[in-house]
Formats: sequence, structure tokens, C-alpha cells
Amino acid sequence: MPRFHCPGPSRVLLFATLFLSLCAGCVSRRVQVPRLLLPIQNAGLEELTARVNETGRMLSFTARFDIQLDSEIDAERGQSERFTTAVGRLILARPKKVFLQIQAPVVKTNFAEFASDGDRFQLLVYPERYRVMLVGTNTRSYSVSQPAAERDERLRMAGALANIRPQHFTETLLFDLLARDAESDVLIQEERQVEEAVPPGGSSRERLIRSYYVLSYILRSGQGAWRLSSRFWFDRNNGLTLVRRQIYHEDGRLVQDIGYSNYWRENRTGLLLPASITFSRPYDQYRAHLLLNSSSAAVNNEFPATAFMLSKPSEWGDEVQVIDLDRSSR
Repeated sequence: MPRFHCPGPSRVLLFATLFLSLCAGCVSRRVQVPRLLLPIQNAGLEELTARVNETGRMLSFTARFDIQLDSEIDAERGQSERFTTAVGRLILARPKKVFLQIQAPVVKTNFAEFASDGDRFQLLVYPERYRVMLVGTNTRSYSVSQPAAERDERLRMAGALANIRPQHFTETLLFDLLARDAESDVLIQEERQVEEAVPPGGSSRERLIRSYYVLSYILRSGQGAWRLSSRFWFDRNNGLTLVRRQIYHEDGRLVQDIGYSNYWRENRTGLLLPASITFSRPYDQYRAHLLLNSSSAAVNNEFPATAFMLSKPSEWGDEVQVIDLDRSSR
């Protein structure tokens, strides 16, 4: 019977080492992946909810601003109409009052004015190509109803400008308080996203993993089920600042997506406020970017009721009719 030679312990160890080295070289190698951005700050649900509710101390807000409007009526074809950057003045007051004036940046002639007393709104579009005055109800949606546009060429030409509503602007800064009771609640979760950015101390952009806390505000619907109302994104890598707010329709559609940056502290109230606000309204087919002039800003000033009301300029004459969207959409 043949005899088998059993290698010594040192040879077995040598063979095992060579085998593992060869296998490791065949099945793995080092690759570049996005790195986690540090440091990451921690906070709890109560602290972040209090940060949102702190804005309840702001009863009114006014400031000068630069604004860029994009009409996205042709967004499905990958096109948009960008209006020339304009300047203007914004007044917001609780609960849903707003005055918005948009002017050409050099000659300071009016491009559009928008006002609402909290229930009804008026929109004036000044350029002759678009000239129209619209009135309607804040809480109604007219974007799905087209009979008025079919009857009035100027309304059709106004395009996405005719879809501007007061709550689109009041929602950017005047938040409703987050309540936790039988009809509403707040949930917290972490979200991580891969983003291109210049890291602290770096000189070039790279792909980084950024961490966010996301507060989800949920409401109980009439049928007893819960629905998502809004989400607040706090940057865990940058002082837990609010960088994004998403607002949802009761049927689950994302109706407004708001971004915040370039924060400054308001002297009168001590509130931390964003100087740059960008929001998109996908179902109203427009987006806007506001760059607020913090030196012109004022918080909690009082305004007369007439500050939130508009009428058709007399120089427009009878050729430009007032279009009541409540009547046109019937």
C-alpha cells in the first residue's frame, strides 16, 4: 500500500498564506466611493420641532428682493421660459396675507403685482403682451380648468404667471405650528444623500454623503387614515439649519418644494432667516428664486388692510377686462 507524505506544520502554513493572498487579489480591490461628510450633529424630535415652531414668533415679514421666474409650461418637452431677473418688494402677514411687487431692474417699471387679504387674491400682469387682471379665491385650484384661457388670449399668454397664489409665498416663511395631538403628529428619520460639493478645507468638488434629519408632519384625514402634509429637512453637517421643505397635497402629490440657504440673524426677533429661497410648483408649472436683501428686511411691522388689495389701473381702460376665475371655471 502506498504511503502518503504529510507536510509539516510550517509548510501547511506557507501554503495557506499563499492561497489566501491569491484569492484576496482575485476577488477584491480598492475603489473610490463617496465619503461621509463629518462632523454629524445630533438632535431629537422635540428640539427640531421647536426650531420649526419658533417661526411662529414672526407675524409679518417684508423685504426687497431679486427674483428669477421660470415658466415650465413646456417642461414635458424639456423647455422652460425664463423671465429676466427682476427686483421687487415682498410683504407677508399671518395668516395668508401677501403683497408682491415685481419690477424691471433698471427702469423700475411694474412687471406684475400680486395681493391677497387671506381669502381672495388679485394679480396684475403689466406688459402689454401679457396684460391681464385676475381675481380668485386662495384655496381654489384653477390650473386644471382651461375655459377662461380659451376665451381670453391675454390669459393664455400670461401662462404660468396666472397660476401664482398667495400661499405659494406665505408658505415659504410663515409656517403653521407643528402640533402633536389626536389629529396630527411629527415623525423623525435620517436621510443620507450623495451630493457633489466642496468639503470644508477642500479646493475642488467631490462626491460626498451628506446626512439630514427629516421631520414628517402627518395629519389625520376625514376617513381616519393618516396622510403626509409636509417634510422639513435639517442639514446635520451644517448647524442643523433648515435647508428644504416639501409640501404635499392630500392625495399625496408633491405640490411645492422649497430650498433655503445663506442664513442671517434678524436683529429684532433673533430669528435665523434665509436670504436665498428657491421653490418649484410642478403642478402650477413654474419655479421661482428669491434673493432677499437682508438690510431692507423688517419683521413684525404692522400693515393696513389696503396693503393687501389691488385694483385695475385706470390707464388700462376698458380694453383689459377683470377676469374672475371663480366665474370662468364654472
